[in-house]
Formats: sequence, C-alpha cells, structure tokens
Amino acid sequence: MSSPQPAFENPAPGQHLVDNQHPPADQHTPPGKRTLANQANAQHSTGPRTAAGKHKVSRNALAHGLSASNDSLFAHSPELQAAFNAHCDKLRAANRPLSQAEEALFNRWAFSSFQAQRAQQYEALAEADMLADFGNPNLEVRYLRFSRHRVRLAREADAAFHAFFALHQFLLECAEIAAQQKAILSAAAAIPPSPPPSFPKFSPRQNKPNPPRSHPNPASAAPPPGARP
Repeated sequence: MSSPQPAFENPAPGQHLVDNQHPPADQHTPPGKRTLANQANAQHSTGPRTAAGKHKVSRNALAHGLSASNDSLFAHSPELQAAFNAHCDKLRAANRPLSQAEEALFNRWAFSSFQAQRAQQYEALAEADMLADFGNPNLEVRYLRFSRHRVRLAREADAAFHAFFALHQFLLECAEIAAQQKAILSAAAAIPPSPPPSFPKFSPRQNKPNPPRSHPNPASAAPPPGARP
C-alpha cells in the first residue's frame, strides 16, 4: 500500500511555496475600495466628543506625572498648580531672580525640586505597600521605578540650583561693583575744580652789550702809594 502523498511538494532550492488556494485577504479587495472602506470605518471611532470625555482621555498617559512637563502636569490639576505656586513663592522669598536668564534657571530649579518631593512621597507609599506584601514582584518593580524617578529629579534640581546660585552670585557682585563705581564718580563730581597752575612769564632774550667789569685789570691798575716803581 502506497503512503499518502503530501498536499504540497517540497519546493526546490530558491523557490518559495505559494498557497494559491488561500490568497491573502487584501488581494480580494481592490486598493481603491480598500481605502474607502478604511475611511468609512474610521468615521465610527472618533473618540470622545464631550468636554468631560476629552478631559478624561487627555489624562490616559498621565499616571503619576513624574515625567511630565510643566504644562501637561498642571493643565488638568488645579491642586498641583496651587501647591507648585506655594512652593515657588517659598523659594522666591529667599532667592529673588535678578535677570531673565536667572528667572529661567529659577523656574527649572523650582519645578525639578517640586517633582522630586512628589517622587519621594510616591516612593514612600510604594515602599509601605512592598513591605506589607513582601515578595510581590510587582510591588518591588513599582518601588524601584519611583526610586529611580526620585534620584533623577533630585539630580536635575541640584544641577539647576547650582547654576542659578552661580549666576545669582555673579549678578550680585556686578551690581556691587557698579554701585562702588557710581559712588566714586559722585564723590569726584562733588570736588570743586582746582585753578589752573600759573607759570612765570619769560621775555625773549635780547642781545645786549656786556656790562663793564666792576674790578679793573690788576696789570693796568696804578700802584699804591709808597710802592717802589
């Protein structure tokens, strides 16, 4: 009895096996009709249409906000915005920016330090959950994730603070030097001007004859009385 033949023969080297009995589904639909069908299906999934639905879906990717930017974090959370404003006011009371560049560094420092504090709170809660259910790998991963966020944000806050403090000290020194120069110029302007120095006037030299000598030549002088000739 002969063995049953396989449904497909082994292809020769370099030859691909093609199933002509079951072609791909895309081959049944022409490209133009396929595009129209995709466009028609897309009309049925337009997402939320109400303001409340759009507000809810906008926070789908915002789990804890530790990696979010300033605008995306505070756009849908007035509570976080108020807490951040209070944090900025506290820092600004002791470190007032003096220029626009210093203001940018201050905002970076304030936001990074605010996020580092939030990451520390999340880390503490994750650590408590991990200790309550010790051995749960999901809780351990969650704790390590928040720990990495805290370390990263703390480094960013530290770098922004050192840059802000260096620029702040430089601007203070420049302002102090400018004030000293202004005081020196004001003191110099208050001193009355001194009169110009006076020098003796000399008349031009004239060619005058030499005056007669006060003492005659001893050779031509008359001998004193009683002297021998």
